[in-house]
Amino acid sequence: MIQLQNTFIFVALTIFTSASTTSLKNETKPLNTISTLAAQTNISNPEEDLFDTNGAPKSDTVNASTTTDRHKIPRWVNEQKMQKRLHAEPAGNTVQFRCAVQGARPITVDWYKDGEPIKKNGRLGGYKFRQRNQQISLESVIMSDRAKYMCVAHNKYGSINHTYELDVVARIPIPPVLSADGMKNQTVKVGSTVTFRCRIVYSDAHPHVEWLKYNVNVTVLKRAGINTTDAEMEKLTLKNVSFADAGEYTCLAGNSIGVSHVSAWLTVLPVVDENDVWTEEIPQDTHYLIYIFGVVCFIILLAFIVYMCNSRYQNKDPPRLIPIENPDNIPPMSKMEEPVMLFGNEQAWRRMCLPHADHIEINIQPDLQWELKREDILLHERIDEGFFGQVFRADLIRCAGGRKEKVDAAVKMLKSETEKDMLDLLTEMDQMKRVGKHKNIVNLLGVCTQNGILWLVTEYAQKGNLRDYLRRNRPSELQYELSTPDSPAPPRDEPLTLRALMSASHQVARGMEYLSQKKCIHRDLAARNVLVANDFVMKIADFGLARDIRSNDYYRKETRGHLPYKWMALEAMTDNMFTHATDVWSFGILLWEIFSLGGSPYPGVKTHDLVRFLRNGDRLEQPQFASSELYRLMRDCWEESPRRRPQFRQLVEDLDRMLASSSSL
Repeated sequence: MIQLQNTFIFVALTIFTSASTTSLKNETKPLNTISTLAAQTNISNPEEDLFDTNGAPKSDTVNASTTTDRHKIPRWVNEQKMQKRLHAEPAGNTVQFRCAVQGARPITVDWYKDGEPIKKNGRLGGYKFRQRNQQISLESVIMSDRAKYMCVAHNKYGSINHTYELDVVARIPIPPVLSADGMKNQTVKVGSTVTFRCRIVYSDAHPHVEWLKYNVNVTVLKRAGINTTDAEMEKLTLKNVSFADAGEYTCLAGNSIGVSHVSAWLTVLPVVDENDVWTEEIPQDTHYLIYIFGVVCFIILLAFIVYMCNSRYQNKDPPRLIPIENPDNIPPMSKMEEPVMLFGNEQAWRRMCLPHADHIEINIQPDLQWELKREDILLHERIDEGFFGQVFRADLIRCAGGRKEKVDAAVKMLKSETEKDMLDLLTEMDQMKRVGKHKNIVNLLGVCTQNGILWLVTEYAQKGNLRDYLRRNRPSELQYELSTPDSPAPPRDEPLTLRALMSASHQVARGMEYLSQKKCIHRDLAARNVLVANDFVMKIADFGLARDIRSNDYYRKETRGHLPYKWMALEAMTDNMFTHATDVWSFGILLWEIFSLGGSPYPGVKTHDLVRFLRNGDRLEQPQFASSELYRLMRDCWEESPRRRPQFRQLVEDLDRMLASSSSL
């Protein structure tokens, strides 16, 4: 239906196009776009509407002469196959663009490159047109082929066009990369079957593969042909081997960039007849002599071991302090004990703290800068416990300005004094001494190394660890049932705000930046190991796994132990490699804990499935109280490549900016 109104032509049926598609929609709009199907008494040539005033074709337009010719105008055969507009292809590949069209014949299809008509020999290698110009092919594309390619289909009833965009990606100029997993030296017996495998990990250009044998002369064993497949060329099988098959075997792979190879040796041994074994000819008396000699050697060895063990435990000299390379994690205690006051009675705290341990005498030269007197320390209740250590709240009496003052403190000691545990605690003590003082780490106040078991005296955080603090102060609708029916829920401190969460994150980042400057990797950064002091000051604690890396930029753990896998980076779980970048990964998990208000990471993912989960590219979902910008920061911390993760200096700057712009929830 066509009507005139205010000198505008209105059309009841309008064709809307998007991405070169046409659709009919019952609307009434002014005729002011090139995609409107107009009905006029004086119709222009359809082909004239395809070009602008400069003669260049217009993108993605549909034109028709009259509304009655809609079924005769050109239209695409399969629009779904044309939805992909951007095509990124490596240099050297062949690219095909297709514009299959139907409608009233004859239909003419023209092609344009960046608005200019395409000539058949207009590029190196030329253009190939098929199916009445409805398909164009570009062989061995190069960087100059990057452009927008538009096909225009038109007949006397109308026209339609579609635009593709080609992006040519430069190839990586390296020879083939080969895996040596299947190329190992092998020793077999005559008549065996041997298989060597040569897997091509990466080759941008198509590689050519050959198998060679180096013995006296070079022999080409296998060469890729027209009918051979990649799987066939990756494997070389030798059946019924003989001595002549012994030698070096090489897989040689090359492309237009260069050549790579991997080699392995094959050693062939004769088959030994069981009837010819020389031991059968040994006289019976000789067998008895061999048995007797073996028993005597075993008795001598056993006596030597017993002697060494007795000498070791009878020696009262202190153990040598050697670098510890395999510490275990100290997880937090799951229960709290009733307060018990210990008034400097060594036997009392010894019965409580070390009920089943034999005391190990140690002789440590006192460090006058850090040494404290035991009578100046008053122990209270136990507040934390791990595999080999425990922590007590204590009062420390010290002199300041000629006056005695009482300071809240925490005392860490061993539960059982084994030599390994003692060395671990001494290592932690040396680490805390070396790191020094900072507002956002738990600082060492002193040590007790004389006349008793080793004590580490540190600052005391009144509000406990950050994980429990967050859970304790969750909004009521998110509060977990952390208490039993017989015990009331722990008292809440104060409502959490977004600014408080940002402040906690920023403070921990500052503490970790300080540790990284001191060349110290923590290895156990988690909300449970961050303590909350008065005035909402965050303090990084638990240096049981911390290591000094001043001599190297990494630390490799050689043995298995209790490790916080759900907070560990991928390379730490698979290769036991710890760097500042692994601490950055753990910091990302800590951010997730903070903005989930003490949630447990990877819920539902079992520990033995975690490596596969992370290698698949899966990560923790965005926590409820984190912004998109903050979640992007977490994802940056969880980059699989350690080099792509931010440094703590950058994290401090980003969090400082976010903290300045944050407001209360």
